[in-house]
Amino acid sequence: MVLYKKLDLKQVCLLAQAFAKEYRNKDMIVGFSGVLGSGKTTFIKEVGKTLGVKKIKSPSFIVMAAHKARGKYFYHLDLYRLNQARQLDHLGVKELFESKNRIIVIEWVEKFPKIKKICDVNITITINKDKTRNVKIT
Repeated sequence: MVLYKKLDLKQVCLLAQAFAKEYRNKDMIVGFSGVLGSGKTTFIKEVGKTLGVKKIKSPSFIVMAAHKARGKYFYHLDLYRLNQARQLDHLGVKELFESKNRIIVIEWVEKFPKIKKICDVNITITINKDKTRNVKIT
C-alpha cells in the first residue's frame, strides 16, 4: 500500500499520469473508491489522456464507455447508479474481465465487493478539510 497525503488537484493529475506510464503495458483492472467529488473521474481522465484517449466523460448514465488507445482498449465503468452486480450482465463485463490487451477502470467499486476483489489495484481518494486529497493505492 502507498499513501499520498495532502495532494492538490494538480498533484492528483500528476500522480495519475505517473500511474498510467508505469502500468500502460499491463492488462489490469483498477477499482476506484471515494465520495462524490473526491477526484475519481479526474484521476481516470488523466490516466486515459496519458494512454492516448482523446476525450473521456464519466459514464454515469451509460455505465460503461470503451476507448481505443495506442493499440490497447481502455474501459471505463461507473457503478454509481447500479444496485446489483447482475445489472452488469447485459454489458458483457464477465467476458471483459477475462479479455486481454485492456485496462479497465471502475468507479464506485466499493459497492460490489466481489468485483473489488478481482481488481489488480484499488485506489481510494479522500478529501481533507482543506480540500486536498489523500490517495491510497493498494
